[in-house]
Amino acid sequence: MKKVIFWDRDGTLTHHCKTSKYTVHGPQIKLKDDIKYLKELENEFDFYILTNAGGIGRGFFTQEEFWKGEEYFELLMKLEADITIKECLPAFWHPKNPDNLPEFKKYRKPSPARILEILEKNPEIDSSQSWVVGDSNVDIEVAKNAGLKSFFIQDENNDEKYQNLTNLSPTGIGKNLKEAVKFIKNYKNL
Repeated sequence: MKKVIFWDRDGTLTHHCKTSKYTVHGPQIKLKDDIKYLKELENEFDFYILTNAGGIGRGFFTQEEFWKGEEYFELLMKLEADITIKECLPAFWHPKNPDNLPEFKKYRKPSPARILEILEKNPEIDSSQSWVVGDSNVDIEVAKNAGLKSFFIQDENNDEKYQNLTNLSPTGIGKNLKEAVKFIKNYKNL
């Protein structure tokens, strides 16, 4: 059976952009310093990106700009850390502009729709051994809604409202990717 990790991108794998709420364009995308640790999991897990990309729904950038930025991000992952992303799963819709791209509404985290579609298309994936890793409470909630394990990365640079874990119990909590990788690798031995 295959195992997967659904990674949140902005704030988890990349630094939050200092000049904009959304990290879209190539030069804005900066990988976290400890990204190289993901390589320790790549033989055991396929990696997916699970992102809301709500700036598209709000009209701050286009889908074309998003996909160019995602292509740049995936190239950085390959060149700087030799890591391959299986697929990026964006939502695009945003509640502040509900009439724009309504067909994507069902995918916005914390909805598990994107994860459930991947699991349905790939019955060889062992959901009991798969994870969501992110720096926001919505990442932990989407894992709960999909029945997956979760790891919460505490990020003091993230908005406080996204750090509130009331009524949520992530499988693990840590401060960075290195701690997330170590926890996931050792989880079966806990």
